[in-house]
Amino acid sequence: MFSRKIGLSVMLSAIVFILTDVLTFANTGDIVFTFDFGYQSECEAAIGDDGTIYVSGYDLRSDGGYSHYMYAINADGTLKWKFETNGMCYSPSFDRDGIIYFGSMDNYLYALNRDSTLKWKYRIRGGMFHSTPSLEDDGTIYCGSTLGTLHAVNPDGTKKWEYDTNGCICSSPTIGRDGTIYFQSISTLSTTATSDFIYAVTPEGALKWSYELSSSKWLRDAGKSPSPIVGSDGTIYCATRSSYICAFNPDGTLKWSLDHDLMSSLCDPSIGSDGTIYFNHTRGSMAVGPDGTLQRIYYFYDGKSFSTMQDYVDASCPIGDDGNRIWNCNSMCGSPLINSEGTFYIADSIMEKARLYAFNPDGSIRWSTPIGDGPLASSPIMDSNGIIYIATMDAVLWAIDSGTNAGPAKSSWPMYRCNQYHTGKVNVENEPLSVENNAPSVIALLGNYPNPFNPGTTISLTIPHAQHVTVDLYTVTGQKIGTLMDDFTEAGKHSVLWNASGFSSGIYFYTVRAGKYEKTMKMMLMR
Repeated sequence: MFSRKIGLSVMLSAIVFILTDVLTFANTGDIVFTFDFGYQSECEAAIGDDGTIYVSGYDLRSDGGYSHYMYAINADGTLKWKFETNGMCYSPSFDRDGIIYFGSMDNYLYALNRDSTLKWKYRIRGGMFHSTPSLEDDGTIYCGSTLGTLHAVNPDGTKKWEYDTNGCICSSPTIGRDGTIYFQSISTLSTTATSDFIYAVTPEGALKWSYELSSSKWLRDAGKSPSPIVGSDGTIYCATRSSYICAFNPDGTLKWSLDHDLMSSLCDPSIGSDGTIYFNHTRGSMAVGPDGTLQRIYYFYDGKSFSTMQDYVDASCPIGDDGNRIWNCNSMCGSPLINSEGTFYIADSIMEKARLYAFNPDGSIRWSTPIGDGPLASSPIMDSNGIIYIATMDAVLWAIDSGTNAGPAKSSWPMYRCNQYHTGKVNVENEPLSVENNAPSVIALLGNYPNPFNPGTTISLTIPHAQHVTVDLYTVTGQKIGTLMDDFTEAGKHSVLWNASGFSSGIYFYTVRAGKYEKTMKMMLMR
């Protein structure tokens, strides 16, 4: 028994050493860790409030079949647990209590507790889940099925209502500030053609309005559609599987539409702090103003950016021996990610070589990082410390240092499904706190600055009313190493300094607890 404990201690020390060694130099797109979790994955990672990363994938069994799992991965890149289902799982979402919701192609919507125990599962009456569930503040879960039904499920796993469309819902629902649910559906017009529609449905399950977005014979083969997103003023923005994008007023009238030559989009758009909307498409990405004005088009290939479509084509599609051009297209199946400094992150793959890019606000490449040989089918997700997570189709989760402590943009929709929890509801937590009589309206852990640091850093938080607050420190292995605050604290903004003199370089965590509120964040000591 004693020797086994020593072995475990050595192993954990080695993990800490490896992470420290990697992170010491991780400042411009460097890889923090990779986690190989199976045979294939086609879904986005999500991040829990305790820093756990969740991602789905499936393994190839010896009998030729597949085993499908939802994986929970610790912040240090080690496996926490995995939960098996009978079908491919899609990206999860989380409620305020940390319950994990996800759909599976076995026709069930699952609800798991943090420890991976099953809370309940809800069987749909037809079709399969092909998107991420969205969560309303009252606990209602919304998800669409491939037979065209929008399902509303109560927090206890019982049916609330259903709304049927004449199509296939392959996009995730989006929830506006007033509770309206927006989603896109693919309807079959004939044996050779389909059409995209956007729907707006009330919280009671009644249709508010719908609008036909596009109709095309070419669209027949596409099995996925982008999800609408909502701006801070209630405008609904949509990408389409044909070559245009559009914006709607909350009453369903068209605000503007913009045609382009970048072919189709299967990606949800995102919004920066200044209101700019970012769209990914098959041949590039674009930035569009809130009024529909095209601001910039991004062309990039093999770590380089290009000013024109022709320059991009010449670089990515060479002339073959027969004199004809070899056509290769960037495959961008993920949503853009925008941080609070205006940096724009996009991932693409071409010829099954994947790469993550960081663009400066002026359109120049800040850095680009190869992320394996597998193609992409997911979006980059960022935590509040600036660490980016993305899964590739060869079932590898990549954790990449963005090079800044800036978190997601303070906008209504800065990344896939709005936030790291994938709630799918227009963002209020990422916007500035409302203030009354100089007292914050909600409790919030604001992070630490500087980060990375040496040897001191200041942790800041706000509390809306007087209560007992603790701030505890932990190592990457979960060992508690100190308490910075343990006292009854008045309402307002508070800061506490940690002087890490005497501690070695590496990752540390701090946890703030106040009443039912508990949140953990990551910091890095660099000697």
